Amino acid sequence: MQTLKELEEQKAELEKKIAEAKRLPDKPSELIRVALEDVKKVENTPGYKVNLHEWNEVRRDGLCHVCLGGSVLVQRCGAKNGESPGVLLEQKRIDHETYRKLYALDYFRWGNVKAGLDEMGISSVDLPGQLLVTDYKNGPAAFFHDMENVARVLEARGL
Repeated sequence: MQTLKELEEQKAELEKKIAEAKRLPDKPSELIRVALEDVKKVENTPGYKVNLHEWNEVRRDGLCHVCLGGSVLVQRCGAKNGESPGVLLEQKRIDHETYRKLYALDYFRWGNVKAGLDEMGISSVDLPGQLLVTDYKNGPAAFFHDMENVARVLEARGL
């Protein structure tokens, strides 16, 4: 039979593994790809709708509308309907680094590479400041294609 101390140690180790699994990538290209995976999950989650103009907001249609970063909030950060990155940061459910990565995604979704990198504290030398990204509402397939292109441009420069 395990002692209380052993159980507490196992619990702490499990919590550490869960926290590590939720940690968002430091490389912008990987961060974008993780976020795109989360958008695809949201597309298939009842009660949610992808809407790049809302972080995580319940609308009149009864659905929770989420953007690129909002998809990550819901899928990886445990946000409930209507909880913004600021709420999660204030409640210490995410750290400041995660908060900044979510805002970087907000810039990347509009193709604003420089601002996204700046948000992550990365110097954006030798990179275009703006890339074309189709709004999701104008064509999800084009949005995914364009975001993957942003990821490729960053990846080609080791980012």
